[in-house]
Amino acid sequence: MHISDRSAEHPDTCNPVIVAIVGAECSGKSSLAEALGGYYGIPWLHEYARDYLTMRTADTPYDTEDLRRIGKEQWASEVRFLGQIRQADCKLAILDTDLLVIDVWWQLKYRQMNAWVQKQLQQQPPRYYLLTRPDIPWVADPLREAPEGREDIHRTYRRVLTMRNLNFAEISGSPEERLELATASIQAWQSNEHSR
Repeated sequence: MHISDRSAEHPDTCNPVIVAIVGAECSGKSSLAEALGGYYGIPWLHEYARDYLTMRTADTPYDTEDLRRIGKEQWASEVRFLGQIRQADCKLAILDTDLLVIDVWWQLKYRQMNAWVQKQLQQQPPRYYLLTRPDIPWVADPLREAPEGREDIHRTYRRVLTMRNLNFAEISGSPEERLELATASIQAWQSNEHSR
């Protein structure tokens, strides 16, 4: 069932504060999602792209069709996950990436925007963003592409978030510092939502 359908049928259903973690490759997004899940004792939505690219057996590089499939499944997974979160009456939803990552990825890789991604970004439920800085050591991975360009990618994320007028906090430092910064930002956002 789509989120909008649940909201229409159950007007008192909890609308959780949605927090999406975005950033350059190897900037600690998944580690932060896992840490936040453990801190709050809640599930989080995993990134689909790694699963897809790991399962992909083609010898040729991925292309826009692959990226489109990744984006559509990430979106579908998010819709299912948020429905489960609402049903469980959770007050917080943690997403390890969302369609903003696909948007930036598409722009950087192919120098163009995808119309479907742009439409979904305009229609997605409101959310806050944690932007992870690439101030941690690069860890080699067959799926990673840009060890030398992480700061440029980080600046692109900051520009896109600012251009879209999205509420975000930059997260950096040690794992402990990152968790402290993230939970402080989430607490402030939750207080802001409750005061509305």
